[in-house]
Amino acid sequence: MKQKKRSPHLVELGLKPLTELTLNTKPSTGDLPANTAGEQLEKLPVQQVVMGTTRDWTLTTKEWEAPAIPYNPLYFEEPYLERYGYNYGPAIQPFVSAGRFFGRVPALPYMIGADPIHECQYNLGYERPGDCPPYQVERLPFSARGVLFESLTVTGLVFLIP
Repeated sequence: MKQKKRSPHLVELGLKPLTELTLNTKPSTGDLPANTAGEQLEKLPVQQVVMGTTRDWTLTTKEWEAPAIPYNPLYFEEPYLERYGYNYGPAIQPFVSAGRFFGRVPALPYMIGADPIHECQYNLGYERPGDCPPYQVERLPFSARGVLFESLTVTGLVFLIP
């Protein structure tokens, strides 16, 4: 079998070609390289940290601005599940989400009256990404127009369905 010629750049840098690389993580047989780090660490002076002193680290700040993207009302959104990941576990969460969905279907006229379809909403005011917001129970906002829409829908369905 003919051996391929190695690239002079690989030889100069001391690198292997990709065909010679393996996923084997066991150390090669024979003697391992000498541990020179131990000798270098022994030469360093021992440093004591005195109470009340701090390390001279530079402060790091994060600049973040909430995106001002408008969207129509999300009547069936679960913000604490979708935005922050709060859930009741893989066995119970599907039933909680289904109950929340089917519980909001009868209240849809109220929600449309409270937050009309044509009015844009923004995601400004939510917690920042990476923060751990406290869990809160999300309630529908009180709206006189929502009560009017819901009552008109119920009245219409009562007269429509004999």
